[in-house]
Amino acid sequence: ALIRASRTPLVAPSANLFSHPSPTIGMHVMHDLDGRIAMVLDAGPCRIGVESTIVDITQSPARILRQGDVSAEQLSTVLGEVQIVTRTLAASQAAPAPGMLLKHYAPRTPLMLLRGDSAAVRRTVLDAHAQKRIIWLCYAEDEAFAGMQGIDTMCLGAATDGAQIARSLFAALRAADAEGYALIVIAEPQGDGVAAAVRDRLYRAAEGVVHTLA
Repeated sequence: ALIRASRTPLVAPSANLFSHPSPTIGMHVMHDLDGRIAMVLDAGPCRIGVESTIVDITQSPARILRQGDVSAEQLSTVLGEVQIVTRTLAASQAAPAPGMLLKHYAPRTPLMLLRGDSAAVRRTVLDAHAQKRIIWLCYAEDEAFAGMQGIDTMCLGAATDGAQIARSLFAALRAADAEGYALIVIAEPQGDGVAAAVRDRLYRAAEGVVHTLA
């Protein structure tokens, strides 16, 4: 609507603070940029929740520089072989695309990223809960367990629902950050498609530290 009303090409910078969780509703933008902008045109919550896929097609095979809702599997049906660039860059290095730095999308509260089966994740969360005030960004399958243990949680959706997890992720990180917890704990979601993009965001939010559980 804005583009149609302006009758001119538009370009705009990202509406968020560098390296922090991206905004997914208008209030997130106002919180980040209060005093720096005159207004927000609020079209409601973001439908997807994570940033777009960025693809470099200047060479063959094509390379995904930033994973998003359009997956490598989908792109390969059109482009053939597609490579995912997994290397991370230091803050001092020039990035060919946004979202490639090792620390990105990060809350101010330390984030512990777990990789393992449900039983191992639950044991690790219990250990962390015994030591400090934590919040567990959990999946629906773990809500009842967390409630019985008195662990504070925010549910991102079913563990197999990558689309819902993507929609919930940044808002949950922001909400958890605002509550003064000592630690945010989350396990990697499984699956392909947008779940792969969520894993990428979490890896960078945790500054590249993944706790692989036995």
